[in-house]
Amino acid sequence: MVRFIEYLLRIPRSRGFGVQSPTDYHFLRHVIRQSNPYYAYNDLQSHTDGLARREIGILRFYLRLANYLQDKQPLIVVSPRPSVDADSFNRWERIRTLRQMFLRAGSSKIDATFATEMPDSIPDGAVIVVEDFQKRQDILDDNNRATVLFDMYDIAVAFFNPKRHKVTYKVNLFTFQL
Repeated sequence: MVRFIEYLLRIPRSRGFGVQSPTDYHFLRHVIRQSNPYYAYNDLQSHTDGLARREIGILRFYLRLANYLQDKQPLIVVSPRPSVDADSFNRWERIRTLRQMFLRAGSSKIDATFATEMPDSIPDGAVIVVEDFQKRQDILDDNNRATVLFDMYDIAVAFFNPKRHKVTYKVNLFTFQL
C-alpha cells in the first residue's frame, strides 16, 4: 500500500521522469517502465504459477533487459545468498532458473553471469543488476566505476561506462499494470 501511495505522489512529477539523457530515457521508458506486453509473456506464463505479482514483474524486467542488451554488453546478476534451510534454497534455485529462462527468452545470445558477491574485476561496458538492493547498497558504493545507476528500491541496474558522467535515478519498477 505504501508503494502505491508513493506512486500516486510522484504522478505530477513523472512526465519525463526527470531524465535528460536520451539513452537513459530510452532505457527507463522501454525496459523499466514498459507496460505493453512482450512477445514471450504468454509463452512463459505457465512457468510463473504460484509466484507473487512482484516476482513475475521482476522476471518480465529481466526479459526486457536481455532484449535491450542483446549480446552487446556483458550482464552480471548479483543476488543474495540463499538461506541454509532446504525450502529457501529450493525456492532460490527455482527463481534463479526462471531468471535465466526469462533472460534467454529475451535474447539467446546474452552473456549473463550469476554471482552472490560483486566480482573483483568488472569489464568496461558491463551491466550489473543487484538484487535486494535496499539491504546491499554498499556493494555499489564501494565501486566508484559505476556511472549510471537505476535504483528501483529492491533491484538496481548499474552501467559501467567510463565515457558517461555519474548519475543515479530512483524510479519505480512497476506501474501497477501487471
